[in-house]
Amino acid sequence: SSMSETLRSSISESRMCQMFCGGKNCKYDCADRWQDQQAIEGIYSTWITPNILAMTRPSTAMIEKYDIILQFKKAKIKSIINLQIPGEHEFCGQGLNASGFSYDPQLFM
Repeated sequence: SSMSETLRSSISESRMCQMFCGGKNCKYDCADRWQDQQAIEGIYSTWITPNILAMTRPSTAMIEKYDIILQFKKAKIKSIINLQIPGEHEFCGQGLNASGFSYDPQLFM
């Protein structure tokens, strides 16, 4: 609605995360909420094609807890395209790493 659009355009992105995404309890940063939609265990994800996986942003905690890197290797995932902008969604889930992302990109190198 036009009221929703006006509200969205007048509130900072970080404030919107706190108000609408759940902040620390962000539904996309909580593996428990998406158990039936996890092509990779521990992360909201689905295979778009046999070779392309779409997923929510990972977090350092998820990567470690669910051994995401090992799962990627088993699934033959060799490339990651990060669409997260540094500083984006700073209040969602566990917050941001010093890199400005929800994870340390070096973990995947």
